[in-house]
Amino acid sequence: MYFFLSLLIFWERIPTDTKVNRSIGVTVLIPVRNEEKTIARLLNAINNQCFPMYLLEVLVIDDHSEDNTLEEVNQVSKHVKYSLKTIKLQKDQYGKKIASTIGNQHAKFDLILCTDADTVPGEDWVSLMTGKLSEGQMKMVSGPVMMHGSSVLEQLQILEFSGLIGFGAISIYLDRPTMCNGANMAYHKQAFAHVGGYMNNLHIATGDDEFLLRKIEAEFPGQIGFVKTRQAIVSTSAKSTVQELWVQRIRWISKWNLHRSLRVYLLSIVSFSWFAGLGWFLVSLLIKEPLALLISWSVLFVSLVSFLRATNQFFGNKVSYWLYMLLLLIYPYYAVVLGIASIFGSYSWKGRQYSR
Repeated sequence: MYFFLSLLIFWERIPTDTKVNRSIGVTVLIPVRNEEKTIARLLNAINNQCFPMYLLEVLVIDDHSEDNTLEEVNQVSKHVKYSLKTIKLQKDQYGKKIASTIGNQHAKFDLILCTDADTVPGEDWVSLMTGKLSEGQMKMVSGPVMMHGSSVLEQLQILEFSGLIGFGAISIYLDRPTMCNGANMAYHKQAFAHVGGYMNNLHIATGDDEFLLRKIEAEFPGQIGFVKTRQAIVSTSAKSTVQELWVQRIRWISKWNLHRSLRVYLLSIVSFSWFAGLGWFLVSLLIKEPLALLISWSVLFVSLVSFLRATNQFFGNKVSYWLYMLLLLIYPYYAVVLGIASIFGSYSWKGRQYSR
């Protein structure tokens, strides 16, 4: 109970960010692989930014796409007002980290803004995400990412994901950053070069966001921020099937035991132990003390809803209370099984197979 109430208090303390940049150039990096269905929508949204187009460069770095992604980019390039360039990875180059590294090498401007091809930003996204960076206050910022969808499975993901974004924002606010999302982050190119980019973890398929976060934190403590404003949100679709969700979460969580940070190790162990203990506790009460189970579960439910409702209000999500109840019932067991599977399992992503 106290954990979720503490999260709520810290979330409310994070100040709304209103700093904007409309005078310093920005390079947007978009690594892509097989994104023909979404890339045009993103590039058109960038074309509608309230930002000087002569100060905006967009680099689409193609990781050997096997569909019509590049054709879609070429079609969009005919009418956009900003500088749009495509870079193709060489035969011996593959993966998002390599793509981002190559993008940094080709970037015209020092302010780098990163996103994924399946996102859609608002019209003030570029100016707000680079506001603190342009003033020299920060070396890196993380931004809000929102999922959308209508099915029960998608709504549960929306709830969970808003909590994860909120937790990451709080950890940054407390100067103990643990997570961010590569679909919406920005940094100084000089800072990226100073920490060696993704050197020493290029071989790891995932973690382009959190490994960089950890490196910049080590070299520039106190110079990482979270842009807490709805106008900086980028949105993406929740997974529509259990299989897609499972593969995505395995990929996300598989990087946690590869961090060298003691804080991340401890957080992983504590989180796993907490969910395992909670699941066992609820089952034990159900068998022995049904009334105690009802009271304990009610208290936990109120504290959880207090935090998740605040983060979902920020994102403008309207979620039924029965979905909060369902999430609380299944999440302890889901988290434990997912944690175990991430240690021993493998996954496929964008047509490639990865193993532990």
